[in-house]
Amino acid sequence: MNKKEINVKGCVTDSATRMPMADAKITLLCWYHAGWDKTDYVSVDTVADRNGCFNAKFEEGYKVVVAGVANKYNPNLRASDELIGNNIEINLELKKRIDTTDVSNSINLRNYIVQNSSN
Repeated sequence: MNKKEINVKGCVTDSATRMPMADAKITLLCWYHAGWDKTDYVSVDTVADRNGCFNAKFEEGYKVVVAGVANKYNPNLRASDELIGNNIEINLELKKRIDTTDVSNSINLRNYIVQNSSN
């Protein structure tokens, strides 16, 4: 069943240094039951603040997936296994790219989530 009024917060850090990743691009997808045999999602695009943190609100849903990417870092995603309460914390760690190519502008995080997670 869908939970109502879901608040999601989290922070993005460098996987090696644990330092906050200010300005990381973040996309959140909240999956919801849209009928007896249909699911759909609502997405929110945002940017991490100077502390590497982000937040978003959704009207309803049963699962939240968060993906992030930053300059010279690989994208990563995490999902809530199931929504127990209305306040969810999902933190991300980003791993530096070996070749240090900036892929942050060429990755569509919404597509990345859909291709790399199950609803």
